Amino acid sequence: MITGTSFVAIETGSQIQINNLINSGLTEYQAEITANPLKFVDNAMANQAGGFASYGLPAALILIIQQTLIIAIGILAGTAREHNYSGTLVPTDRKQLGTFRLVTGKAAAYFTIYALLSIYMLGMIPKWFGYGQSADFKELSALITPFILSSIFLGMTLSVIFKKRGKAQ
Repeated sequence: MITGTSFVAIETGSQIQINNLINSGLTEYQAEITANPLKFVDNAMANQAGGFASYGLPAALILIIQQTLIIAIGILAGTAREHNYSGTLVPTDRKQLGTFRLVTGKAAAYFTIYALLSIYMLGMIPKWFGYGQSADFKELSALITPFILSSIFLGMTLSVIFKKRGKAQ
């Protein structure tokens, strides 16, 4: 917005200056050269398209991935607590599962689902709508793998807080 406002202000000021110079006796060409001796060219380095979608969409998609993952883990934890007779996330029976296997299994399941979702959201959607992409699949995988894992473990850590699922009043 600042760039757009600046361009409008510069162009409007230039037109006023040209009109004043023409009224003072200069020709139109002389007035234009005097008012604009150098051509100002804007070169957006990071946002060549100049639109919101080319730089705002990836950030919004990353935020959607993180928030849906954390909220889903919280809801699932609240459901597990409601269904478990002792009200805990880890079964009290030692013969069923160890905590490590439980956390690893849940993390693997969440990771599989969200890795596929991330490929769709960060790889296919921008390609379908013609948004520029500066990362290929290998670079995107290197970025999204630790991001998804950290979001999963943040969600699991926060799930200790959720005692029950939220219910509409």
